Parts: sequence; structure tokens; C-alpha cells
Amino acid sequence: MGTPKSLLRVLACCLASAGCSDGVYVMFERYEVKDDERVPAGGGCMLVSDRGLGGGRSQSSGGGTADPAGDFGITERTRDDAFLVVVSSGGTELERRAYGEKFLSSGKRDEFSVTTQAGRHFELAYWGGDECDTSHLQAE
Repeated sequence: MGTPKSLLRVLACCLASAGCSDGVYVMFERYEVKDDERVPAGGGCMLVSDRGLGGGRSQSSGGGTADPAGDFGITERTRDDAFLVVVSSGGTELERRAYGEKFLSSGKRDEFSVTTQAGRHFELAYWGGDECDTSHLQAE
């Protein structure tokens, strides 16, 4: 019945700020806070689907955030009718967010922060739109 509601693949898209077209996009920013300074830790955009969140298609641009030592990791995927973000540290879930199509179409940003088991502090933001826009990202 329809297309699976999981991410089937991740492809490069929207490498410039010109944007892409026709779809539901999720933009994101990630910063590590070190000595009161926000250091870029990834960002970009993903095409969740060109047919809505249930479409099961994904494209991505920008850096993900993962720590080889396992102190900080993020999993992003579509599930049911939402875009799901799970932030973890050392195998323990720190934060879980689910964004539906209504939120992703609203232009609102969801900003939150987490502290890892090792005491590292990260600030994250997610929002949606009808095109990929990476013009907000700082050069890393």
C-alpha cells in the first residue's frame, strides 16, 4: 500500500543557495558551544519527499554530526507522517523530535540544545520549507 515511509536513500542536492524545487524540505543547523563560542558542527537541507512525508524519498545536502567515539550522534528519518530526529550520546537517547508536514510548511524553527555524556554542549535547529535554502549556513 503506497511507498514505504522510511528513507530509501540519501543523495546530494542543493549544494548552492539557489535551492531546489517541488517538495518538502527540512533545513538544519548544528553548533557545538565551546567556551561560550558557537562552532559550526553541520548543517544543510534534505528533500524529505516530492509527494509529502509519506513519499519515502530523501535527498541531503550539508554535513551530518557524528562523533567516532560515540559521544554525539544524530539519526534522521521519515517515520509514519513525520520527519524524526533522534539525538544520542554513548547509546543513550538525549532528545527526540518529530516534525509533521504542518510544522514543516509553517516556516517556524525548532531550536533545542543537548549536553552529551562527556559534557559537550550542542545547539540544534530544524525547520521546513518548499525549497532547499542553505544560505543561512556559516562557512566551516
